[in-house]
Amino acid sequence: MDHSLPLDGASLAWPWALPFVGILLSIAVGPLLFPKLWHAHYGKIVLAWAVLTLTLLAIFQGASVALATVLQVMLSDYVSFILLLFALYTVAGGILVSGSIARAPGPMSVSSPSAPWWRASSAPPARRSSSCGR
Repeated sequence: MDHSLPLDGASLAWPWALPFVGILLSIAVGPLLFPKLWHAHYGKIVLAWAVLTLTLLAIFQGASVALATVLQVMLSDYVSFILLLFALYTVAGGILVSGSIARAPGPMSVSSPSAPWWRASSAPPARRSSSCGR
């Protein structure tokens, strides 16, 4: 089974890199130069670069090549990247799956199921006596 794309990236000339450079410059410079415009419309700006690239790809390489390339990239790269981010976020403790805080048994009691581990003790902190002579 051949897993290669119908689009041979090695055969593309350097101008095909310009949309990539454009989107990188937009992401890097847009928030600095046009903060209100960027934060209100950044999704549309990125979508415009993507549509421009796909339109040019469809015109010069054919619509079937453009569609096959998009599907291949979405399935092989994007979905696996999102799954990796989800796995890392879950392992890092960002998602509470079971509804309770999982921890080793110990003297701490959980004050609420949604309390972070550093505030899980319901007992107030012990006061230290001052030996300053006051």
